[in-house]
Amino acid sequence: MKKSATLAVIGGDVRQAYLAGLLHAEGHEVRVFALERHKIDDGIPMHDLRTDLIGVQAVILPMPVQYGDGQLNAPLSNAPHPLADVLDSIPAGTLTLGGAIPFWVHARAVQNELKLLDYLSREELATLNAVPVALAIQTLLRTSTEKAPETTVPGAFIRIGMLKAAFCAVPHILLAYSG
Repeated sequence: MKKSATLAVIGGDVRQAYLAGLLHAEGHEVRVFALERHKIDDGIPMHDLRTDLIGVQAVILPMPVQYGDGQLNAPLSNAPHPLADVLDSIPAGTLTLGGAIPFWVHARAVQNELKLLDYLSREELATLNAVPVALAIQTLLRTSTEKAPETTVPGAFIRIGMLKAAFCAVPHILLAYSG
């Protein structure tokens, strides 16, 4: 028997809306906020974050968590939401997940005693995300040099910028091409 959790999915794009549906399908109570332009069949809409977040085991914020100058990344919301207000509404001690979290958000989380984790600081995400990125770049570079060899300078620029992702992906790429 699975133990269900009460989770809050706040902001984001269709990935967050899809995640809310998957979590509900797994038997969790899912409360949603700032996703009103996407139909989520079984999510419980939140209207007052301060009261609606009481009792949640985890808050799931989008990746990236911030849009513009301090706003919650919430393209599916009907209104802008200051990220500071969202963070201030989360009860102390609550596990809070988000991606590409700026320093000021980490500082606010410490101030509010939140257990904040950045998706991008997780090795498995960085590595697993690097594989498709490196393969896409490899395909892009091969295609661009086949069509116009003079495009290798921008290709080299892309390669330098993606060095970290490619470095993480090298073992996976070698495995994929060794069969």
